[in-house]
Amino acid sequence: MCWPGCKPRTRLHSGVDMVALRIKPEKPEAHIQLLGTLFLIFQKCRREGLMAIEMDIERPRESDVFTAVAAFDEANAVIYTVLCDTLRLIMVGHLETSGLTRYLAAARKTSNLSKKQQSMFDVLESCMVSHREGYAPAIAVEYGRQCVPAGLKPDFNALEDYLRTLPRENNRVLSSAEMDARLVQFFDGLNNPTLKG
Repeated sequence: MCWPGCKPRTRLHSGVDMVALRIKPEKPEAHIQLLGTLFLIFQKCRREGLMAIEMDIERPRESDVFTAVAAFDEANAVIYTVLCDTLRLIMVGHLETSGLTRYLAAARKTSNLSKKQQSMFDVLESCMVSHREGYAPAIAVEYGRQCVPAGLKPDFNALEDYLRTLPRENNRVLSSAEMDARLVQFFDGLNNPTLKG
């Protein structure tokens, strides 16, 4: 499954079609990039605690978390600025859901957003509120998916498959080459008779 603009990567190894394992666009559509970035941020917060993202939100253009999905989205930097500001506020003030909603409403009013950025803001707001209410990262992102405009909205399974392709390992983001090498190693291990019972 895929969404508009998704380009499958094809490579065969040991008779296994790699397209079935990893479908990732070269540069995801802006809403999808935002969902992927939010997912990685929420995962890191859940795994390592909120303070673990401090350096990421201070320098998002240099952050492995913000650039894991694709290069930093300069065209929609205003959305990522609101995201970082919101995360900072949560870190220092333990902002509850009602305060978060009011803060995001004020940020929307004072930001000069295009029509596309308005819908991205909806995605951001829905994900942030869901995350703050304690939902798991994948569920919080699913709430955000519901705000993606119809022509760009991936179905549930496509988003779930996409989130599985996002590179992550503890605190370090895996490169595409490292992911490919691990998959090759895994499939080679399946054919190794010494590993079989």
